[in-house]
Amino acid sequence: MIKKLRYLKIFLSLLIIMSILYISYNNVVYKNKKYIKLNNNLLLSIYHNKICIFKPNKKLISKYEIGDENTEILSYDINDINNDKNLDIIILTRNKKEAYGNEIKIFSYSNNLNEIFSIDFKRFNPWKVQFCDVDGSNNIEISIGVYKKTKFHPVMAKRPFIFNYVDGQLIPKWRGSRLSKPFDDYIFVDIDYDQEDELISIEHLRDGQKVINSYNWNGFGFEGKTQSKPFTDILSISKANDNEFMVSLKKGNQEEMLNVKYDNNNRRFIYTKNKKEGF
Repeated sequence: MIKKLRYLKIFLSLLIIMSILYISYNNVVYKNKKYIKLNNNLLLSIYHNKICIFKPNKKLISKYEIGDENTEILSYDINDINNDKNLDIIILTRNKKEAYGNEIKIFSYSNNLNEIFSIDFKRFNPWKVQFCDVDGSNNIEISIGVYKKTKFHPVMAKRPFIFNYVDGQLIPKWRGSRLSKPFDDYIFVDIDYDQEDELISIEHLRDGQKVINSYNWNGFGFEGKTQSKPFTDILSISKANDNEFMVSLKKGNQEEMLNVKYDNNNRRFIYTKNKKEGF
């Protein structure tokens, strides 16, 4: 009996130690993650192959793990795709050993994360997913950045495809062959406050410089709106809010982050230095 009690004490002690280590590990894991504030005061964190929802005090309330340790989330975006007042998260996953993605999934969150859509997109070499509303209809579209040939431009290149999401299916809206120039990346922002998202891209000039280009949806495709002055190099582009965006410029060995807004009267971009800590 005494021997059994001794083993029980050892077991309980090991259990307590393992629990402490688990809690400590998770605190370390979540401590330095990037949190995105959601409209309902919750926090979202996406990293590696995990989607996590936290309370404002950073207490974990929902977690979804995708695939195994070789899976990672390459790209994601957040919106309410079906106007049900619930948060929807679209993600693109890939194998860590591969350059492009494979599966596209959509999750809805009310009290828990629930997968509502999944498709294997590997043959198109996807590299980015985004929500957008290019026609101002309030019916959110899905844009998928792909790397492939097309019928009218039979060379491998980056291309932005647009799909409507209807009854759990992707319906092609625009699968254009290319933008006006080769591009590195693109986002959607309503820069002119007309309730329609413009496509904003980083594009290459023939002399090696880069420009920011913008396009409006015309009902059948995208037409050029405004092009920026040339820059030596544009490292990245990201959405700042519903109507402005940020660009990262390379200046010598330095990186400079600029906020960009659109002057609708003069049809030009206005740049201001981003004072946010960390840039």
